[in-house]
Amino acid sequence: MLVLFLACTAGSTPASSTPDADTAPDTGAAERFDVIVVGSGPAGIAAAWAASEAGAEVLLLERADFGGPGLRHAGLLYGAVTPWHEEAGVVDTLAAATADWAGTTGVDPADNGAAAYIAASAATLERAAAHGLPLFPPTPTDNDTINRLHPVAWPPDADRFATLTAGLDAELRLGTEVTGPLLEAGRVVGVTARTAGAAADHELRAGAVILATGGFLRQLDAVAEVRPDLAALDLLFETSPYSEGLALPFLVQVGAGREQPEQIGTYFHSVRDPRFEGAEALVLNHTETFILVGGDGVRFADDTMLGDYSTVAEAPAGDIWLVTGGQVATDLTFSPPGYNLADLAVPETYTVADLAAWGSPDVAQADELTELAELTGLTALPATVDAFNQMAADTTVDAFGRLIEPRAALTGPPWLALRLRAGLAKNFGGVRTDLASRVLTPQGEAVPGLYAAGEVAGMVPGGGSGAGFNGSASACWYGGFVAGETAAAEAPAE
Repeated sequence: MLVLFLACTAGSTPASSTPDADTAPDTGAAERFDVIVVGSGPAGIAAAWAASEAGAEVLLLERADFGGPGLRHAGLLYGAVTPWHEEAGVVDTLAAATADWAGTTGVDPADNGAAAYIAASAATLERAAAHGLPLFPPTPTDNDTINRLHPVAWPPDADRFATLTAGLDAELRLGTEVTGPLLEAGRVVGVTARTAGAAADHELRAGAVILATGGFLRQLDAVAEVRPDLAALDLLFETSPYSEGLALPFLVQVGAGREQPEQIGTYFHSVRDPRFEGAEALVLNHTETFILVGGDGVRFADDTMLGDYSTVAEAPAGDIWLVTGGQVATDLTFSPPGYNLADLAVPETYTVADLAAWGSPDVAQADELTELAELTGLTALPATVDAFNQMAADTTVDAFGRLIEPRAALTGPPWLALRLRAGLAKNFGGVRTDLASRVLTPQGEAVPGLYAAGEVAGMVPGGGSGAGFNGSASACWYGGFVAGETAAAEAPAE
């Protein structure tokens, strides 16, 4: 069922979906609400606030046993022409932000929902801040570019979910998983749900349902369906443990369409965290002095910086290693994603020595390059480093277009090789929605009673995330506010 939704193309409806069928005739016994919001991350919280402020009776459901799982991993929010820019003395304009969008995402914001999102981004951040989100001004740049990423800085002892929902007039139920839609004559009229420990589902009826359930990146069969190129890699997870695509069967049943689910934020800057059995990531913190080599020890791409998945796409078959030396090798640090922190109030930073002590197979160290080559099987590594250092001494532009200056030269001992892996981070495509966050069929018709916001909807209502962008949590807040307002306005009166 997960793959079925993702495999559905425009103009088609999954054969197993019957959106016109009644799944549960109204017996009058079910609990009733105006709006049900599924998921309590940024999009769900925003939707609950917007619907409640519009006068709706709201039920907020979360399958985890604590509220706001998605709040553990959002440290930057995009915003254009914001009061925080003014506070920092940064001059921004909507025209500049709109022009920059295409360069960042690869899509024209005029052709989708991005233009509306950009225009509303400042008001979105102000509204989120009014509900307790601790936002700060972007760091000014030292060039002509404009930084639109607003940091979130929580006090160490803050209860994030409690802060953001303080005063919210909505009922919250934790440990409750939605198992499917309730349908009457093609309209979504509620959900079936199961509380942790319960033996059976129960019905919850509503005039509108908002899905804010997150992405599907921990469902690797679903990832493989839309991105076969990723399926061949030894992937790591840089996404929430709750990004399991639980909304996808629901969307199959209602006959929903999809919007570019192949747009997946995949980044190349991590090693496997050896403290966990699964494929969890430790993200390498900033470094500039290194080279990347394939399994033969030969450079294969412009390795000026880390993070871009295209580096992986250009690599030969086999592992990719980061090689560096000297003090740089000693000073490298790694951090886990927020959801893997033991305590949100205590930042965690680890060193190469920590990874080696944990027995990480992704770390190799040696006093001599020849020894490092033997440990890793990177047979050509000594010759590769010698050639690179000669280009640095000569200030050379290499075959990949990288300007190699003397300061880029690699020195040792010690010499270090790190086996890096691609990490799945964000869904920038998902269920098809319009600019008002209504869920659409493949033919572009609204599914009555159903709305979606956040990562399940590819971040930006109406599409427009393209290849992705930093600070996308603000799109979750924006989509949630839009969905809550629309759902409250369109939910039929009892």
